Amino acid sequence: DLAVVPKTTVLSITIRCNETDADQITEDHLRVVADCTGLSTTKNLTMPVKIYVDGFSGAGVVAEADYSVLVDIVTLDDLNT
Repeated sequence: DLAVVPKTTVLSITIRCNETDADQITEDHLRVVADCTGLSTTKNLTMPVKIYVDGFSGAGVVAEADYSVLVDIVTLDDLNT
């Protein structure tokens, strides 16, 4: 089994929303999702991600196709050592 270990710790994004929502949206409302289907072990892999703004139907991420993160794909045995 494999595990994805994120190396990117900060991701700056731009959100389009109304002023009321802007005052309420925090990092807890953001979800970063990468498709890891078919990956094998590798280090320093840059993966495109999709970012969701949960709980605010009128909010969205600007230029959503332009975001990526750096990850390592490791075996669970390597993760536990």
